[in-house]
Order: sequence, then structure tokens, then C-alpha cells
Amino acid sequence: MLPLTRALQRLSLAEIQTTPRFLASVRTKKWVETPEIGQGISYRRIVHFPEEYTVKPLEITNLGGRDPATGRLVVKGIGGGIKHKFHWVDWKREGPIEGPPKVERVVKILKDGCRTAFLALVAHEDKLKYILATENMKPGDLIRTSCHIPRIP
Repeated sequence: MLPLTRALQRLSLAEIQTTPRFLASVRTKKWVETPEIGQGISYRRIVHFPEEYTVKPLEITNLGGRDPATGRLVVKGIGGGIKHKFHWVDWKREGPIEGPPKVERVVKILKDGCRTAFLALVAHEDKLKYILATENMKPGDLIRTSCHIPRIP
């Protein structure tokens, strides 16, 4: 009992180093690093985004639950279905800081295959972009966007 108490007295928290967690495979005696929580990758699809924003449908690689590097089945229950078009949504609604608001016209409302929400194709001058459509939005509507905050809102 005495050697055990001496060993515990010498042990300090500074000496303990955090090492990555490893999971041992029982059959092959191979050490595999376990993934961090929340840092995983999607094994459903890979969307290939170009350098610049575009309103063309984006290319998608459907993985079907397989690892893109090895091709091995990683997640069961994913696969099949139909190929859908994925549209790039412009999330930033930027308008002028001063002066009149920017007026955009809704060109059309469409359903994106990879989302449950509808998208609206809006045009301002010679630029087109997709935004999430509201419930009552219809083609021909005008959207006013401004970054100006009045003194008495």
C-alpha cells in the first residue's frame, strides 16, 4: 500500500498530457483515431462550389454513405433516390448605407431539390441571385434592401 500512495503523491496534473483518443480494433490489432465530436464530414453529398457566385445549378457528387477516398461503406441507410439540382443561395442582403434602398425584382420562385424551402431568383440591374423565398412572395414582387438605420426607427 505504501508504494501506491507514494506514486499518487508524485503524480501531478501538469504531468498528464492530453493525447488523442484511439480505438483499438479487436480482430486486426490496428489503432484507429476516433473523430472529434462535431467535426465530422457529410457522407451524403459533396457540393462543388466554383470560385465566383453563379445562378447555374451546382455540380454534386452523391456519396451514398461511402467514404470519398476509399469508397468503403461508412454510413448505412444512405443511397438511392434521384439526382437533385443544388442552387447557391446568396445569404448576404447588402444595401446602401445612405440614400434610397436598393430595389430588386423577383423573377421566379422555384423549389430546390436539396432543401425544404423555396428559393426566389431576384434581379437588380444586371445581377441575378437566389435568396430564400418568404411565404407570400410571388414573381413580380419588389424587394427593398437597405443598411440604413434611421434615427427614430
